[in-house]
Amino acid sequence: MLKQGDLTITAYYTQLKTLWQELDNFRPIPTCKCAVACNCDLLSIVRSYRENDYVIRFLKGLNEQYSSVRSNIMLMEPLPNITKVFSLLIQQERQFNSVIDDSKALAVIDQHGFRGRPPNRGGRAGRFIRGGRGHNSKVCTYCNKLGHTIETCYKKHGRIFPSLMHNFLVVFDFYKDQYIS
Repeated sequence: MLKQGDLTITAYYTQLKTLWQELDNFRPIPTCKCAVACNCDLLSIVRSYRENDYVIRFLKGLNEQYSSVRSNIMLMEPLPNITKVFSLLIQQERQFNSVIDDSKALAVIDQHGFRGRPPNRGGRAGRFIRGGRGHNSKVCTYCNKLGHTIETCYKKHGRIFPSLMHNFLVVFDFYKDQYIS
């Protein structure tokens, strides 16, 4: 059985689709040759089974990171066609890639201690020098950390929010030439 391995979803799907087309050429679904046109609809049932086989084989060859979406698709009734499954997996792959990219950038920012403003000019150090945490500190009810709320909690949502994207891009542009290859 063909497995995804290091392939993207698109490359993996393309390889399988090519293989399936070759198999269809060698083993086409027969057409009804009865003298009297039958109404049993057997050929459409056979086509449906073949389509479901393609979906199942496609899902079974996916990497482990897609196990949750694989399970969700397998629970759908009726099983979606291969085009719909491919579309759902492309969306999931994009989401995985954006989370990974965001995490790499945040790791660079965290590693180098960039806080957006220099100390004693409205940054974190200025608040601590004046005594305490400041009267307007935000506390996240999800992770119990200071400086943000649950709406913008990275641990809960796993990504950067559009409202913070501008600040992130400024910081990212500052560091990308120096630290990201």
